[in-house]
Amino acid sequence: MKAQVLVHEELIHAPKFQNDQIRILNVKLAPGDTTQYHIHHTPSIFIYFTGTAVVSQLQGGIPITSTSTACNTFYKNLSAPHLRIHRVWNIDQNPLLVMDIEILSQNEVTIQKQLRNPGLQVVVDTADARVYRLSLSEKNKLN
Repeated sequence: MKAQVLVHEELIHAPKFQNDQIRILNVKLAPGDTTQYHIHHTPSIFIYFTGTAVVSQLQGGIPITSTSTACNTFYKNLSAPHLRIHRVWNIDQNPLLVMDIEILSQNEVTIQKQLRNPGLQVVVDTADARVYRLSLSEKNKLN
């Protein structure tokens, strides 16, 4: 078994942006491809862009098959002691596309009151982050 790497050093998790607050990783797992065992070690928000059949295996665990759901967005506190060491392989005919937003700042942040707008839906609301889904009606579309 290969040694595990930090998630942002794993070849399929491509860093696209980083500052002192967050790191954004673009994950594109082609059909039939497999990640290295990698360590998720920070609180993270995951946004799935595809519905793709994959197998995930925790290090030393049993492989588990699942299908991602496009537009699924969720938060996981993966800082110690909740680290996750796993690998994923794509058993689908389509690529798996995911954005992994790692929350790097350990500074206490005061999250403001929730925004109120008919087109906004809160999908994540934690002490670390709040994520909204924006739905536009046909008459309010972006140009």
